[in-house]
Amino acid sequence: MPARHAKPSVTRRRVLSWVLAAPVVALGARSGLASDLFAARTEAPEHRFNLYLAVAEDGRVELTLPRTEIGQGVTTGGAVLVAEELDVRLDAVDVLTPGALETIDVQIVGYSLSLRLLAPLLRGAGAEARARLVSAAAHRLDVPYGQLRTENGEVIAPDGRRLGYGELAEEAAALVLPDNLVPTPKDPADYRLAGHPHTRIDARAIVTGKAAYVLDRPPPEGAAAVVLARPPQLGGKVRGYDDAKARALPGVLGTAQLPTGVAVAGETFHHALAGRDALDVDWSPGPADGLSDTDIRTRLRSVALDLPALPKLLVKTIEGEFDFAHAAHAPLETQASTADVRDGRAEVWSSTQDPIGAR
Repeated sequence: MPARHAKPSVTRRRVLSWVLAAPVVALGARSGLASDLFAARTEAPEHRFNLYLAVAEDGRVELTLPRTEIGQGVTTGGAVLVAEELDVRLDAVDVLTPGALETIDVQIVGYSLSLRLLAPLLRGAGAEARARLVSAAAHRLDVPYGQLRTENGEVIAPDGRRLGYGELAEEAAALVLPDNLVPTPKDPADYRLAGHPHTRIDARAIVTGKAAYVLDRPPPEGAAAVVLARPPQLGGKVRGYDDAKARALPGVLGTAQLPTGVAVAGETFHHALAGRDALDVDWSPGPADGLSDTDIRTRLRSVALDLPALPKLLVKTIEGEFDFAHAAHAPLETQASTADVRDGRAEVWSSTQDPIGAR
């Protein structure tokens, strides 16, 4: 048995500060308003209408979507709903994915709920923005609100005069709608975009390599690369470890024991990975040690609920047993975080389904 870990050459506190940037440890949330993938495509001044929507003076619409795009297409779905309500082209909508917000309580992505929960809010936000734009046009053109219509990012009067959304944005954003004007989302029977197939708005960026991920961000100045040696079994713990060979390698800065494994810091990820592979860790077994598939199935069946029997004359009963393997997430993006920790604050960029929870 090799000698167990002695005091590391770099302090544990120092390594733990580096660990904030460790791959596969999501300790924070994507911060800043826009991810690089969905960065705004306009430099024109913009005017915010509500929590979700702003209109730039060049007529482009900016949707701030409080969910992370993890491949499920929520950015495309959100853009379609907004384009529908505002009567603009789909390619006129820029989608920004924010970090952890202070203005809402839930940002978690999962359970196929994102659009189910957001659709009414986005439709309402789009209807409100459209009402403000039409009201501003009615005032400027001296035409009753009800006689105006919208099409392709413009408000159109019966006599053919047109005002673009960009021209109206500043005035419309400052308007207070009268009490008798209640913005109403479109009837789904009138949809021209929603409910129809569309190419994902991020597809070209992804397949051409333009899409940017956390590891594409330049690391903070002076940051170390950190990786984590994890137990071979779920729930396993570190009983002890020898890092002498790891610390002897060039570029390895130090190690630290964590509740979930052993962290290794290096000048680059190459150095950190080499140091991790050189560790000699004594792991305790996890709670599932020795369990077989048969054992697990037997245990699950023993706690399965028995449904009450129903009169056979009243119902048709179909019975079946379904056995599903655990579905592991397998994103294309390397799971990673980068952190800039200084002056009692930490700015963390991370791949996470729940920015608020991660923060």
